[in-house]
Amino acid sequence: HFGSHLYVQHIVSIPPETSWSVSGSGMVHERLRGSRRIAEEELRRLQVEADIEDLNITYMLTDGDVHSQILGTIERRQIDLLVLGSHPHRSINRLRDGSVAERLVQESICPVLVAARPRNKPPETERFEPPVMKTVLLATDFSRNSDRALTYALRWAAQWSARLTLVHTV
Repeated sequence: HFGSHLYVQHIVSIPPETSWSVSGSGMVHERLRGSRRIAEEELRRLQVEADIEDLNITYMLTDGDVHSQILGTIERRQIDLLVLGSHPHRSINRLRDGSVAERLVQESICPVLVAARPRNKPPETERFEPPVMKTVLLATDFSRNSDRALTYALRWAAQWSARLTLVHTV
């Protein structure tokens, strides 16, 4: 519809608390190989399910830190919009560092759309339907970043013939 190129990236990451000692490195490498195999199977499944005509998709499987890998891909591929899912993680690291999604929103050089599962829909009953944008909500503080958000919100509302609601609270 938009003549876009979609990059689907999965990153196999190593938890920071993983030990790279000589005695444990064989087990760590085996876990990484297993994680890559699972990720490759999932990417192949996605390729089959996303069999849509005229959709230009590149599937990427990389290793490393999720945050830096995504920022690197955005820069190298000149990404215009980052779309990612978010889910609740409760850990000391998240309290200290924030979530990957929060960090990407702050550090990305392109707009970021964070999609989360609605709280009132259990995952097993949810059936995916392509989004139909009827109403776009823009929360603004009238800053320069809000001006950028307004530009995107106006374009998306126009593209989908949606109603745009602007909210400013003091």
